[in-house]
Amino acid sequence: MSRIPFAIRMGRATDLPFVVDSWSKHSHVRGERLRDATARVRAILAAPTTVLRVVTLPDDDDAILGWSVLTSDASPKLHYVYLRRELRGQGIARVLLAGVDNPRGKP
Repeated sequence: MSRIPFAIRMGRATDLPFVVDSWSKHSHVRGERLRDATARVRAILAAPTTVLRVVTLPDDDDAILGWSVLTSDASPKLHYVYLRRELRGQGIARVLLAGVDNPRGKP
């Protein structure tokens, strides 16, 4: 498997539809309605301490390949990491999580 080049940037409002959709569909727990999962995800993303990092193609920062959501308060918390299947196993999640103790710092 060849490595896919990538870049990481901070999330922006235009990323939210993809993030909400992919997170809600992949993380809702058994018995939870998708509508409830989506509301939970939106609430986390709306919190002022939430940090969204996005993995993109180096030459197209609108092409979302993955993302991570962290909370940057007194005790940082990882909420979720998502990567497209073809990117898994390349160490990209490790790069997304680098500096988890300083999530608003440059990734």
